[in-house]
Amino acid sequence: MKHFQRKALNFFYTRIRRDYVSRMDSDLQIELCKEDLVFALQRYLYWPLQTEFLEMASRLYPFLNKKIFFTVLNMIVCKRNDGKYGYFDYSSLLTNFWLQGRDEWKKDAEMPNFYYFTKWDPDQNYEIFYEKNVSS
Repeated sequence: MKHFQRKALNFFYTRIRRDYVSRMDSDLQIELCKEDLVFALQRYLYWPLQTEFLEMASRLYPFLNKKIFFTVLNMIVCKRNDGKYGYFDYSSLLTNFWLQGRDEWKKDAEMPNFYYFTKWDPDQNYEIFYEKNVSS
């Protein structure tokens, strides 16, 4: 069963598998998403799930660490900055997700670093930035 659930998460973008996951018990959804928090939350940044992102993020929040939090912030920033996704208000999503973050994580986002982070260029290797500025 666990193997099938993992496959469902891997192909979450298909309608059939989204339906399968949506019919799961809430606790089972959380267990499935905990296997790869970044990937699971990333699925909620795409249509038609963006409106459910903050709810899922708040359910997964107890399992997030600082690196995952900043990785997800980065994904939202990239969506906001990419013209292909203008149909959704990623700026508000970014603000609301930021507000959910722990204060100690936010303190680590010194303004020059956070400015750089929000202006991230997808061609750059952001892992170096994380290791330097956002250790777990």
